[in-house]
Amino acid sequence: MATKPYYCLFVQPAVVGSIHDYTYHEENFKSYISYLTKTPAEQLLFRADPNTSWAILGDKAYNGPPTDTPGLRRIAVPKNPPARSQTERDGHELAEIRVAVEQFFGRLEQKWAVFRHCYRWSHDHFDMDFATACWLTNECIQERELVQDDAVFHRTLLDARAIRQQERETKRIQARNTWYANKKRKNTLSQNSQNSQ
Repeated sequence: MATKPYYCLFVQPAVVGSIHDYTYHEENFKSYISYLTKTPAEQLLFRADPNTSWAILGDKAYNGPPTDTPGLRRIAVPKNPPARSQTERDGHELAEIRVAVEQFFGRLEQKWAVFRHCYRWSHDHFDMDFATACWLTNECIQERELVQDDAVFHRTLLDARAIRQQERETKRIQARNTWYANKKRKNTLSQNSQNSQ
């Protein structure tokens, strides 16, 4: 929801992480079109805006041609805008508006630890579990609205995840280099042994 209290309104079925968010959005955007259509009262209230529907605000991953999602108004935080340009200022403003998304996920992750890391339970019920967590988080927001600390919690989890991923990659590269070095050493020893005979 674009205004306070920033509830979660929709939950899509889960997909594997190798499918890009934008690709999944292209496949499912039609489910939002009727909800985003302005009512006659909204059109009267916002006469200066000629659009008959509301827009979605996506992060940098949602940049793409309008033909990808016909009938859906999409605004995305710009990718790599020129420094100190109007586009960069607009991007900062849009990113500030999107902070509520990070706050929501931060609150969800604080309340439901199972969603802080890799989901270890049966994936047969993941969609139902995640939707339930979202709706219960909405209830928590009724009691206490989202705050900056919620976004900080979410970003801290993302940073920790990135560090763990980098550590795993470094370890994998070191193991590969060790394997190659051992193989080269064995080949050298074998060659030297053959030459000495």
